[in-house]
Amino acid sequence: MTPALVLGGPYYTTLGVIRALAQSGIPQFTVGAGTSFVSYSRWHRRLLKDLENDPTPESLAECLARLPIEKMVLIPCSDEWVAAVSRLEPDLAARFPASIAPPGAIDTCLDKGRFAETMASLGLPHPRTILIGPSDDVRTLWDSSFHDPFLKPRNTFPFKSLYGQAALLVRTADEAMIRIREARQAGVEFLLQDYIPGAANTHYMIDGFIDREGTVCVRGARRRVRASAQHFNLSSCMVSISSNEAKTLLDILDQLLPALRYRGIFSAQFKYDERDGLFKLLDLNPRVWGSVAFPLSFGINMVKMAYRDALGLPVERMAEYPAGRYWINASSDRRVCRRLFWKGQLTLRAWLRTRVGAVQAIFRWDDALPAIVNFAHSVARGIRRAVKGNAVIRRGATG
Repeated sequence: MTPALVLGGPYYTTLGVIRALAQSGIPQFTVGAGTSFVSYSRWHRRLLKDLENDPTPESLAECLARLPIEKMVLIPCSDEWVAAVSRLEPDLAARFPASIAPPGAIDTCLDKGRFAETMASLGLPHPRTILIGPSDDVRTLWDSSFHDPFLKPRNTFPFKSLYGQAALLVRTADEAMIRIREARQAGVEFLLQDYIPGAANTHYMIDGFIDREGTVCVRGARRRVRASAQHFNLSSCMVSISSNEAKTLLDILDQLLPALRYRGIFSAQFKYDERDGLFKLLDLNPRVWGSVAFPLSFGINMVKMAYRDALGLPVERMAEYPAGRYWINASSDRRVCRRLFWKGQLTLRAWLRTRVGAVQAIFRWDDALPAIVNFAHSVARGIRRAVKGNAVIRRGATG
């Protein structure tokens, strides 16, 4: 069989892709996992063991050109990798095929300014957004109709490397202008977007796969139950919902995806805005997403679909997700639940309902070592923080 090359990182997204390929018996190699918990999977195989460092998105084309392998299917697991794959020259793209959207669609998904303009042109619900030009003063664009406005980078991945987060919540126009000046020096462009208030369970996600003929092979819906933080948070617990409950969201995607001539795996994030009663599309991720293990537990293997589609093979159409199934990221959900218990916002019964039988982001009985290593790393980080904190206290006491 033609092997797959997982373009990943030290994250559970990569681990989920590795497991999905292994479950289908597809030979695979991985770059980007390093010595993280992902590398302890029984199915992890590093691409080039003799290299000190794995290739990066910037060096991907050079690395592929030198590989002594005739053909491999590329499975990108992050925005950076998707962008790198979309930029491959035609000869390399033919030798290393991938089931991804056209470059224009990928640019639209990754550039949040273009995405906002596309949503506006199609008349689809999206948070109020104002693009900030290189010489614009945000203080002239700011007005009282914004609810907790925040600064969102047009391209997420260079911004995350600088600030370690996806966006910046700002309280005043002057504060926003200071942040913008700092980011401009690093080449980061911002847009000003309205923050939609609401609890974790107002977030919804639609995941799916579209083949090279434009056929929607599968899609499923899930709702966030708990999140790791208040703003710009990550899901720590989710539940699958029926297509009837997600009908409005699916209708929005039925207009957007054909307009983009979309192909490949996608994950769309919505939030319900109680102020006007609309579900608003926040982002469309043109790649495999973090909880790819969720549909895999139902027998829906979108990674296998992407592999077959990249090779020009038929792709089977699948049913939607069964409703009422839970997914958790145990490492972050422990902290979230502890906080909710102390506040009286979570009961033991509700906690058990979401935990018993839930699909876990990292742990699997047949591949347990990554979860054990990840837990050990978490304990070690906690000890280091405690030791550092005690050292600071002692210095303060002696100072």
